[in-house]
Amino acid sequence: MTAPNSGKKAGVLLEALVLYLVLFPPRIPYPEILSPSAPLSVFSLKEELVKLFFYTVPALALTGALLHKKDFSFFSRKGARFQHSAYTSPGKKALRRVVRESASLCMTFPCLALIGWGVSALSGLFDPRCQPPRLEAPSSLAGRAVLVISALGTGYVEELFFRRYLPARFGEAGADAARAGLFSTLLFALSHTYAGPWSVLNAALSGAFLSVMMLKRQSLHGIAAAHGGYNVFVWLSGET
Repeated sequence: MTAPNSGKKAGVLLEALVLYLVLFPPRIPYPEILSPSAPLSVFSLKEELVKLFFYTVPALALTGALLHKKDFSFFSRKGARFQHSAYTSPGKKALRRVVRESASLCMTFPCLALIGWGVSALSGLFDPRCQPPRLEAPSSLAGRAVLVISALGTGYVEELFFRRYLPARFGEAGADAARAGLFSTLLFALSHTYAGPWSVLNAALSGAFLSVMMLKRQSLHGIAAAHGGYNVFVWLSGET
């Protein structure tokens, strides 16, 4: 396979950069994030619904459309091990997929929680005056339902973009799997600058782990569900 020319590389990277800046613009930390007192982030049903319908759903649709407009083969090498030459019934294929996705979910969620706990412990040890924001979880059943849907949607948006779309684009521009994962992880970490330096560290470590999991498991749904489940856990536990 011939290497892509410089014009094609520039076009691929420009599309990826523009979409990144549109969906995940890096922002400076809010002043209260860096203050010694822990700010309170209050759940708003209206804001979550607006975010869900006017950001999450369009972001999923746009990223998915861009990802599928061309047959990316960047992930096909690892995924090929799940294909078999002999005929397999659709029911067995579906069952294998459910088992694989469920296993990825069970492996990913506790690791994300462990990384988050470790970063929180480090921040308390090295920067005890800078407390993480406190999150006020919704009290109503409707609020909790919207929170779960919104958190899962956010997990899917970030996994689809940072673990599928960006590595595929970087791969099309000539990067190998390791460099594509590294660049995607760096951009993922930068998208969390609004929450302060410890959140950036948490995103960097989590992003590196999720990139490895995606390359090894080829399990978008299980990993995205674990990511979304961790977001729900963060809200309900009242910590970042």
